[in-house]
Amino acid sequence: MIEFSLEKLVSQSIKTLDSILIDEKLPPSERASVAFKILEMAGNFTPEAPSNSAALASQTQSLGLPKLNFTDPKIFLHLAAYRDSELIPTLKDALKKAHRPEKITFGIVWQFIPGEDENITEKMQEFPGKMIEIDARQSLGVCWARSLGQRLLHDEDFILQLDSHHRFVEGWDSLLLQQLAQCPSSKPILSAYTPPYLPPDEIPPGYPCTRLTAHHFDEHGILSFVAGESLASYSEPQLGMFLAGGFIFAPRQFYLEVPYDPFLYFRGEEITLSTRAWTKGWDIFYPHQITIYHYYTRTNAKKHWDVDSEWFKLEQKSRERVKKILRINPLEAESLEIYDIGNIRTLEDYQNFCGINFQTREISETASKGIPTKSVISNS
Repeated sequence: MIEFSLEKLVSQSIKTLDSILIDEKLPPSERASVAFKILEMAGNFTPEAPSNSAALASQTQSLGLPKLNFTDPKIFLHLAAYRDSELIPTLKDALKKAHRPEKITFGIVWQFIPGEDENITEKMQEFPGKMIEIDARQSLGVCWARSLGQRLLHDEDFILQLDSHHRFVEGWDSLLLQQLAQCPSSKPILSAYTPPYLPPDEIPPGYPCTRLTAHHFDEHGILSFVAGESLASYSEPQLGMFLAGGFIFAPRQFYLEVPYDPFLYFRGEEITLSTRAWTKGWDIFYPHQITIYHYYTRTNAKKHWDVDSEWFKLEQKSRERVKKILRINPLEAESLEIYDIGNIRTLEDYQNFCGINFQTREISETASKGIPTKSVISNS
């Protein structure tokens, strides 16, 4: 059953601390240590804290990746849900279609309005895992919610990060593990924009697995992606460059080395995460077999910006942060600490690998096709 009591107290404390950070009331030099305190409060996410922020940043980039457990693995299914009526059907379908449902645990950040969404809250007690409850009116957006949910990771071997509106194929867990094992990397990630479904369970025909491709830079200089070439004819996952926030399957160490940035709002989530992961030595692959479907249209779905009239302030600060992470704007005296890019591979190398330029907003022909300019894979 999903556990409530401790997480309710934790979520309120985290809300207070994150609000301080978002409002920039703390010096940049103190942010990493406070971020670590958030990790501690939300379930001892990382053992043996280093005594200072510099040591913490160093530790997150030097964690050894043990041999992956493909024989008897546990999967942490992480969902950030915002008043979503598709949440319960998603949880049910995940367990129903899993090859080994007893190995699945859920980590859910449930953002709801008290007095309006209790029917969903009550049903979640049926599922294995933990939950953090957040008053939807106090939420700070999807990246903040994903950051909280990562703290619920316990001893699971792999993480599967999704939105809260998905359907699954039979044996999806085994298929994901098989595809990840095919990736010729010591630090592999599977990610893509998955094919669509329509509630309750309609799967429109003709949608294969695809590459994730660079589409355009918006007016603020933030790169957006679209689905590209079909991968149905391939026999193994294909090397890629970009991560989709709504579908990430990776070893647990991915969350330890690339913790979600709670100071981002929405735009820029995927390109900053992709850049941070790649520069920390992680390799992205696009799956060739369908395992999961996503509900895209969601015309009448409740959104955070429908409730929070000041959401644009979070988005504005987030855009500026994205530009600093990608070095479009200089960092000046600010330090991004554990949410910065890595030092295993360089930002320049990432842009060359992808065929994009953050400063000039150029997108190469290969980037628009979702194909790396060269094969670069980690073997460390």
